[in-house]
Amino acid sequence: MSSPRNNGKRIVRTLSRTVDNAVLLTLLVCLMFAAYALWDTHQMLAAADANNYATYKPTNEETKSFEEFRAMNNDVIGWLTIYDTTIDYPVVRSPKSNDDYLSKNPEGDWEGSGSLFLDHNNKADFSDFNTIIFGHHMAGPAMFGEIDEFLNKDFFDKHEYANLFFSEGGLELVQTNGATGLTYEFVNYQGRNHGVQIFAMIQADGHDSAIYSVPSTTVEAKRATLQKIADYAVMVRNLQTGETRQLGKAGAAQPTKTDWVDPGFFGVTENDHIVLMSTCSADITNGRFVLVGKILDYEVPNPFPEEEKEQKILGIDVGKVLDTILKLPLWQWIILLILLIMLIGLLYYAERQRLRRKRDRKLRKLEEQKAKEEQESEMND
Repeated sequence: MSSPRNNGKRIVRTLSRTVDNAVLLTLLVCLMFAAYALWDTHQMLAAADANNYATYKPTNEETKSFEEFRAMNNDVIGWLTIYDTTIDYPVVRSPKSNDDYLSKNPEGDWEGSGSLFLDHNNKADFSDFNTIIFGHHMAGPAMFGEIDEFLNKDFFDKHEYANLFFSEGGLELVQTNGATGLTYEFVNYQGRNHGVQIFAMIQADGHDSAIYSVPSTTVEAKRATLQKIADYAVMVRNLQTGETRQLGKAGAAQPTKTDWVDPGFFGVTENDHIVLMSTCSADITNGRFVLVGKILDYEVPNPFPEEEKEQKILGIDVGKVLDTILKLPLWQWIILLILLIMLIGLLYYAERQRLRRKRDRKLRKLEEQKAKEEQESEMND
């Protein structure tokens, strides 16, 4: 018959094994959840990769692929390229709502990474004074993930130009009788490249009507828009002289301003057309980073040679290394995660065995000590 002492030991060991197994099971569940999260992030970043759309990019020599792309989705109205960044995407515009392309790709299919899309209140030919292009801020980087690079003065100084491909007066908004409702009808689409000269990087609130109300139609409204851009600017550039200034740093609620400029500093007038490229900031509640540029009547060639771009991608850069890791094939991710789970399981098992051996040694010492005390007690008797 088992003694109460042995029964107690058995209960303690059973409870210990139960707790160990529960911890191991919890760890495995957490790892499985982490594996799914990594896989889901990998899939989203892969879907948002600009290279997915490279074949459709319009060129001076041949625009057939872009025409085919527009035939797939009537909401495609142009293409934005910010030189020496990964921002190189088609631009869409929903005639119904700004929410349409928050989670739809340029082909019109559901995708969490969304698209670069025009404010639906703007004209598709960029003829408004102020036009807004929205895009998600993603790691990798993808979509507008590199917009916040312009908060760095050295980067802002070196990156002055972008390219915007669109048609001037090539689209008409029509009402159809189909289930889709409002659609675009392409009327003699004559797309061509336009340079974009970047003159401000600002931090704003996502609900700030001074920035996000479009279009500004009166002279007073246009001047007010330029004034707000100057007020919220962190980096600015004079388009005539090329002079740049850092006016402050991004902050949790608003930028910490150390200097101010009059909107006349930009060299932009009410007769010009500007584009505001807006993305979220994960570090700021309801914060937005907005890159602002003047749309030019002529094309500006890419000032960064392709070989320089390749060196940048292949250089030692934490962001690029992370991007490379996230782009590993799915089967490699599965193998790595299985190996990681096995390694953690082995480490956990080894630690559990070490603790068990330590506990057993302690129990043996206690038993030996008790036996010795009992023997000495018998001898004394």
